[in-house]
Amino acid sequence: MAEVKIINKEGKEVGTLTLSDSVFKTEIKEHLMQLAVRSYQNARRSGTATTKGKGEIIGSGRKLYKQKGTGNARFGQKRTPIRRGGGVAFPKYLRDFSIKMNKKEKNSALLSALSQRFADFMVLNELKVETPKTKEITQLKKKLSLPLKTLIVVKEPDIGIDLSVRNIPETKWVSEAYLNVYDLLYFDKIVFTQDAILGLEKRLKNEKLS
Repeated sequence: MAEVKIINKEGKEVGTLTLSDSVFKTEIKEHLMQLAVRSYQNARRSGTATTKGKGEIIGSGRKLYKQKGTGNARFGQKRTPIRRGGGVAFPKYLRDFSIKMNKKEKNSALLSALSQRFADFMVLNELKVETPKTKEITQLKKKLSLPLKTLIVVKEPDIGIDLSVRNIPETKWVSEAYLNVYDLLYFDKIVFTQDAILGLEKRLKNEKLS
């Protein structure tokens, strides 16, 4: 079984937690993790870049002047891409960049990421912010010797944690229901609250059985 130490906000060990191997010690499937990261990043692209091709420019398709006898370089219609005001040679159109993954692939990718980063997990017995201040989280990071890039995973959304974390560079919080492969691989340290990691374990075990 996978075991992890439970610590308090002062950095002192207060117990250990035994977690399921079926969630945190599974086979690592790198191709699915790579696909999940691409899917996450592509979903953030708006895909709204558009330009007009030659056929979409308003104007005549008539040849501007005869081929020979004018002293000018030979030329065709004014909508050509090589002329100012003409169309774009290889225009961009509205497109959907999303990559589809089925439920089984998504779960397998998440389990692989959890297993690969398990050594970088830290579990807090609880995380409560009495007054929403950035100082609360910066002091916690110093006491626990957390790196710059730290991910905090909580059970439920907390406005106090949100207000305390959002101004700290390279530090992010997320509820366990929205934990994703990209964040697990991007951050150097992943800090779970005890109820968050237990909730995550229960949810993923149930999804494997369904």
